[in-house]
Amino acid sequence: MAKTLYDYWFVQFDFPDENGKPYKSSGGKMVWNEILKREIPIDWEFQTIEELGTITGGSTPSKAIEDNFSKNGIPWITPKDLSQNIGNKFITRGEFDVTKKGLKEASLNILPANSVLMSSRAPIGYLAINRFNCATNQGFKSIVCNKEYPFEYVFYVLKHNMLSIEANASGSTFKEISTAVLKRIKILKPQKRLVNQFKNIASVLFQQQNNLEQQNQQLSSLRDWLLPMLMNGQVKVE
Repeated sequence: MAKTLYDYWFVQFDFPDENGKPYKSSGGKMVWNEILKREIPIDWEFQTIEELGTITGGSTPSKAIEDNFSKNGIPWITPKDLSQNIGNKFITRGEFDVTKKGLKEASLNILPANSVLMSSRAPIGYLAINRFNCATNQGFKSIVCNKEYPFEYVFYVLKHNMLSIEANASGSTFKEISTAVLKRIKILKPQKRLVNQFKNIASVLFQQQNNLEQQNQQLSSLRDWLLPMLMNGQVKVE
């Protein structure tokens, strides 16, 4: 539902106009934008991805030092973790946690909750929103959203512009998008009121999905705990 709304407003340009009617379908004026090479609503402009928030990378503490990792430390996310999270928008933690020592040793950046995590290599384009503060390895270019652009909006901006992001990647062994290049990618800049309206609707939908994802994870854990006991006869179903 949130994606449908994003596409309807920010891709098809049928956002509600001043009279509450769909803008483009109701004859809203469109103008050619030479930078974006497309027609956009007359009051819209262009901006760069850098303006959505702070683009933040990650790194990997030495795995030769056992004290860099723990089972109950700070969540440390890798692209592999996101590959196992496909179908979900949110993520709590990955396979490994890092300790404070690991954070310091690798000069890791802490990403506050509700940042948009984006894998930047091997492969480019996995997306997730962190439920809690976390760190990532070097395979990420995540966005710590600013006050003007909420994570619900930034999530879909990145998703919609992923082909452009991938097209700007480089590398011989595997493609990677650098921070410098990602910052310069040009995107639409809608009216601020419209972004705020989108947030008001999408935030409810995102929270509902967050709750459902956590419930599904709890049910899966319960299933994995009960199934072996059912199979070896420790538990019986009456």
